[in-house]
Amino acid sequence: MKTREGTSETSFPKGENGTDRVGGWMRRLTVVIVTAVIAASCGSFGSGAATSAPADPSDGQVVSEVGGVPRCDQLVHSSAPASWYRDSPIYVANEMPLEAVRAWAETKPGFEAIWIDREHLGWITVAFSAGVEARQRELQRVFPDVGAVVVPVGWTMAGLESLQRRVIDELGPLFPSFSSGISATQGVVGIGVGVLTQERIDAIDERFAGERVCISGIDPATAPVAGPQPSGGEGWRLMADEEGAGEAYRTGIATDARSYVRLW
Repeated sequence: MKTREGTSETSFPKGENGTDRVGGWMRRLTVVIVTAVIAASCGSFGSGAATSAPADPSDGQVVSEVGGVPRCDQLVHSSAPASWYRDSPIYVANEMPLEAVRAWAETKPGFEAIWIDREHLGWITVAFSAGVEARQRELQRVFPDVGAVVVPVGWTMAGLESLQRRVIDELGPLFPSFSSGISATQGVVGIGVGVLTQERIDAIDERFAGERVCISGIDPATAPVAGPQPSGGEGWRLMADEEGAGEAYRTGIATDARSYVRLW
């Protein structure tokens, strides 16, 4: 498992013939990388900053005794105690020394993940599940002029990886396709199920309520209507992805004959 800025890459164990051990249906499963933008730290979902890591990290197990699986967009951003931040430096792009801090963190016990916090001046955030205050003091000593903080977390990456394997094993037979990924800054396994029907929500709640998972999907009220889709008429727009047409990472829209000619 390697954790990079904003992403987590997950690889599954291979069998003797090089195939995935988690089952043949995995070939049909799209495993997505969940963008690391929000987090829950030190125990329960939706918690704010804390000053030290818990003595007994949850290791990806039960974190709440009540309620169902939360929506991923309802979880709050994780941050260190306010006094650990300064007014500078301010990072605009990717000029922060991320790899140098990562190399230091990987040698320390309890290191779990690292990311860039755009909500706090682009500072580097390093998640530890143990020895948080000692690591913060050491980080300040080794990198005195760098914008970097330690964040306490109540989970381990090994625990989240184990939980994700359970999600895949238990939901794979139920849903023809769904997505699953580890969000390092949330400290959860994200589950995407397409349209959030009550049947799908109930199936996930039944199996994972109270654990470090969150769910995302489309509101049924705004989901495209099933059946043949219009190919013209009011409200119809052409969208295409063709090599050599337009600029990379830009979307062009034609609304009339003249703009259609310019677009193509």
